[in-house]
Amino acid sequence: MPFLGVLQKGDGATIYFRQQPRVISILMGNGQPRPLLCPDCNGLARDNKLLSPVALASGPDGSVYVGDFNLVRRITPNGQVYTVFRMKTSDVSSQYHLTLSPTDGHLYISAPEHHKILRVHSLDKVEDPDSNFDVVVGSGIRCLPRDHENCGDGKPALEASLSYPKGMAVAVDNTLYFADGANIRIVDNKGIIHTLIGDHHHKKQWKPIPCSGTLKMEEVKLRWPTDLAINPLDGALYFIDDHMVLKLTHDKRVMVIAGQPAYCKSSNAGPHKSRKTGETALGSLISFTFGPTGELYIAEIDKSNVNR
Repeated sequence: MPFLGVLQKGDGATIYFRQQPRVISILMGNGQPRPLLCPDCNGLARDNKLLSPVALASGPDGSVYVGDFNLVRRITPNGQVYTVFRMKTSDVSSQYHLTLSPTDGHLYISAPEHHKILRVHSLDKVEDPDSNFDVVVGSGIRCLPRDHENCGDGKPALEASLSYPKGMAVAVDNTLYFADGANIRIVDNKGIIHTLIGDHHHKKQWKPIPCSGTLKMEEVKLRWPTDLAINPLDGALYFIDDHMVLKLTHDKRVMVIAGQPAYCKSSNAGPHKSRKTGETALGSLISFTFGPTGELYIAEIDKSNVNR
């Protein structure tokens, strides 16, 4: 029963892995920075250095992908590391994000300074990491407020203009969700782009998310969504905005899952209950992700911790 974390031994004994202590070990890095160009950065991961890791993603085969400043590096399950994509140093002045498709295993990279989303060609050993990509979303033109063409909504994704692409998530039907400026947009499995939450005209007045209950998706105006993830249990979209983790329900409503708006009063509930019900204020959120059985993990920068 691997999905339950249970091992039944031949002598009748049972090991419950979930009850075992969690152990942190070093996968790569020794505390010393690598060179910027680093032509010899492939090889055994534990002997390799890092420069400035800013993004992480994991593949279905157990590989870990590290956005290490100008390099995107793959750490294989057998402990080898090699560069799959290399950016110009002028392209990494802003935070970029990584995500993988659960359907075909493609790696996506947001390029906010270029107003594009890239897809890596090959994840095996790459001869030329500088050219190992395709542009899959964005023409390179910036989406400006009150754009009379709605920044390309309803057209092929390559013709769209983007504002500032950030976190991404890919559904099992290969729909790509991504945060773009103050909006959340999608590219459907036919390659057509739409704006899911928000608009490009900025006519809506900001309406607070209810402290409890939900708000219609069409009425939501976000501040600056950053990271996205899809719950593996029900396929629902979750995202970070304004110190909160929000959920888009299947009936197209938005609700608070974790964190608390500043205008809501704190509850006297215990800390464990508060984290689960969104009754405790969170600090600045770096990122979040789901475990394989739906556990939500949230990383806060203010407290330098990870909440579950």
